Amino acid sequence: TNEEEGDAPAQEFENLTAKLVFVDLMLACVSPADRDFMETLNTLKYANRAKNIKNKVVVNQDKTSRIINTLREENMRLQQELMEYKMGQRSGEEGTYSDLFTENTMLRADNDKL
Repeated sequence: TNEEEGDAPAQEFENLTAKLVFVDLMLACVSPADRDFMETLNTLKYANRAKNIKNKVVVNQDKTSRIINTLREENMRLQQELMEYKMGQRSGEEGTYSDLFTENTMLRADNDKL
């Protein structure tokens, strides 16, 4: 049972990290004193500007990695397209390839009979 007890905290930690929500917090300290009015006003203006900042997440990749990933995606897409052509499920500009596939299958069967 030690193994089960050892796994439980790890599983709980994974579940907890999956549910985490990131919240940004800014604490602005203001003063009611007249002598600190300008500093308080500037702090509130800064906090308002900071509230409106929106960040975009960008994957940090060098040019070579981007090209490799693009080529891999294109390769996968072309392999899928080729499989569809081979299975007769893809249509082309001259007509449907499934009709050609069916006709070809019938002709091969007739040829085998001869």
